[in-house]
Amino acid sequence: MLVLDTNGTPATHEVELRGRAEPLPQGPAGPAGPAGSTGPTGPNGADGQTGPTGANGPIGPQGPKGDPGAGVTGATLSCKKAKVRRGTVRVRCTLKLAVTAQVRAARVTVTRAGRIVARGTGLASRGTVRIRLPAGVRRGSLRVVTIDPTGRVRETRTRIHRR
Repeated sequence: MLVLDTNGTPATHEVELRGRAEPLPQGPAGPAGPAGSTGPTGPNGADGQTGPTGANGPIGPQGPKGDPGAGVTGATLSCKKAKVRRGTVRVRCTLKLAVTAQVRAARVTVTRAGRIVARGTGLASRGTVRIRLPAGVRRGSLRVVTIDPTGRVRETRTRIHRR
């Protein structure tokens, strides 16, 4: 029922309404709107906890045997007076290397405090190699390179002292 309020007499009128409601008519769909702008990137999350330490793997197999050394079993340095010439006594120093039977020749470099102080070469005879060195060589680190009958070159390091 619909009540009308007017300025005439009677002031209110009642009107009865009847009818059926139907759906509203639909028009065609409109075009799609533009895409919205991308929002700001959010902050990074907190770092996770460190994982547990992994287990150690198995021990690998033993490697092959290395080449034999240069065949030097000992080194001594001996110095003695040799000759007097023009009022000067000459001192002769000899480095004696005890070597294995396979060694045919040796080349030595004597260093002290990282500097080379002497060099020499010699052939093996009856298990020894004798190499003449300057008189000032009393001690130092010795690098010995030996050659066997097959021509194979081997190196070793040792220390020498005056005997």
